[in-house]
Amino acid sequence: MTDFGYTEGYKKTSLTKASGDKSHIFGRYVKNFSNEKNFDNTLDLTFQEVSNDKYLKLYKIKSNLVDYNIETLENSLKFTHEQDNLFLGFNTSVYETLNDDYEDKYEYILPEITLNKNLISSEEIGNLELQTNYKAHKYDTNKLTNFLVNDFNYKSNDIIFSNGINSQILAGIKNINYESKNVDIYKDNPTSEVFGSLGLLSEINFQKNKNNSKHLLKPKMLIRVAPGSMRKETSGTRLSASNAFNLNRVSNINNYETGLSTTVGFNYKIKNKNNDTDFDFSLAQVINEKENIKMADKSSLNEKLSDLVGSSSFKLNENINLNYNFAIEQNYNDCNYNEFSANVDNAPLNVNFGYLK
Repeated sequence: MTDFGYTEGYKKTSLTKASGDKSHIFGRYVKNFSNEKNFDNTLDLTFQEVSNDKYLKLYKIKSNLVDYNIETLENSLKFTHEQDNLFLGFNTSVYETLNDDYEDKYEYILPEITLNKNLISSEEIGNLELQTNYKAHKYDTNKLTNFLVNDFNYKSNDIIFSNGINSQILAGIKNINYESKNVDIYKDNPTSEVFGSLGLLSEINFQKNKNNSKHLLKPKMLIRVAPGSMRKETSGTRLSASNAFNLNRVSNINNYETGLSTTVGFNYKIKNKNNDTDFDFSLAQVINEKENIKMADKSSLNEKLSDLVGSSSFKLNENINLNYNFAIEQNYNDCNYNEFSANVDNAPLNVNFGYLK
């Protein structure tokens, strides 16, 4: 067996071949283009091919680009353009599963286009952003979806009251246009849908200086209303202390969370004399007006009272960082999610440890 490969700047490719029908070819090319006009372009090409589905595991093939434990091969072309307040992304991909139990091994994305644009940024009005996504997706032989989704997201400037409460008005409008074939959860005819939400995010900042450090406490509350009815969500995004205060807590761009809810929580930080954060702890819980059975069970947002979710990070010293994320059942007795990680960076030694339950 002969291996060829090189690495040069942003470029990385690898090629491995063998005689007969025992072979694989894996390669990747990444190139970044930028100039003084503040734009950044990136081209990313990936190609993966094996002679038969069991080859990688049979010969325990492993390199910087291939691992015998992978279940899916990818051949793709991706391009991104970033400039000031504009982002454009293009992706076309073909995926092949290596599992035997699939009737159709191939999945196609031809193409996927993403456009992000800041439309308004004003001290008087606030900020308005547009995100447009187009995706043509074919899978399982005869299933096809074409989606064009437009998201308008608005955030007002801070509204500061005399009692110290700092508030922002949040608003979102999602327009979903699609056509599909042989997909049960979508209509067969071309369809256009509009979803919207309105929210008021309020917080108050407390600070205490002690022993050359600053203790910062920020209680928060989001009141959110989104009329209408959503589709059954199957992606199952886990609720976290950060996304609990989002207007839409569904990661699937083709769906939108509806209903009336309130999110309560707080963030607590300790900063040292250099203004670096040594300790960070966040906690949040969502209270829904009623059960939303169309939200995924994993998110816990299908219940009136969601899981109590939190995250924390602790900088033990310059070389050791500890992180902990959790989700506690609404009865406050059972823990649904535990994630602990530690990073030790003491050159030349760098160790990462993780535990997930």
